[in-house]
Amino acid sequence: MGIGHYKLIASRAVTRYWYVVLMVWAAIAVGLKVTAPRWNDIAADGDLAFLPDDVPSMVGRRALERAFPGAHARSQLVLVFANPDASLGDGDRLVAMDVARRMHWIAATTGWKHLQSLGGLAAPVDEQVALRQRRDVLQELVLENLTEVIELEDSMARLLAEVAADKPLGRLVDAYELRGQFYAATGQTEAAAVDAATADLIRQQDMALAFDDPAWGDLVHDVWSWRSPIVGHKLGSKDPHARLVAVQLDSDFAAVINIQVIGEVEQWMRAAKQEYARWCTPGFQAEISGAAAVGAD
Repeated sequence: MGIGHYKLIASRAVTRYWYVVLMVWAAIAVGLKVTAPRWNDIAADGDLAFLPDDVPSMVGRRALERAFPGAHARSQLVLVFANPDASLGDGDRLVAMDVARRMHWIAATTGWKHLQSLGGLAAPVDEQVALRQRRDVLQELVLENLTEVIELEDSMARLLAEVAADKPLGRLVDAYELRGQFYAATGQTEAAAVDAATADLIRQQDMALAFDDPAWGDLVHDVWSWRSPIVGHKLGSKDPHARLVAVQLDSDFAAVINIQVIGEVEQWMRAAKQEYARWCTPGFQAEISGAAAVGAD
């Protein structure tokens, strides 16, 4: 008997007992699902994670961390708010500031978590130099980003008062409370009291903005914008057509998680453009670039 005869028998068996075949395949699928290891347990995500520890790239990364503890990032997103055909209008600037304040808040909360993991703001007397340096960097990062959130909201409120006095501005009230806690922990009692009172006033006036921290927030290492005193001129502070926000990430540029990061940031951009659409200029664009965006693509 040839191969054709066995094929005929097999086809008849499948046709007659098709439900048994489906049950077998279903059982195999369930068995593989239960017994197979998780993808993240056996695969290395990112562009350098799969490399051995002794290759120059990994040795250099560890040396960079030792030399500048807590002051490095693995990839970057650049949020671009621009109009190539006209100067940015009031609505365009509002969109840029709205998204920027959210990113600064995420960077501040991430830095705060790292500070708590080191035991808080107060450094032990016998703390190692590297840990003290990292604590100092994190303290500066947290305070700068919290202050940026608050100052951006003040700028937004002044601009809204000019273009739409009847439109309320929702504020990230937790930023005021967290900065108040920071000031209190560092002995700045008057400043702490002011921030605490401001947070109470925001809640009393029902002006608190509902904003859930994203699941990927711990990846945001720091945020630079056109307002940054050192690099602001590189990010559009003097350019009438554009404003840039550089988001420093702790994920490799080819990490899969960057897809989720970009997706949520794009949602914030679209929502802000829709909210301030009445005051946006024709041709205004809000896009994402940077190494992490390329890696996600």
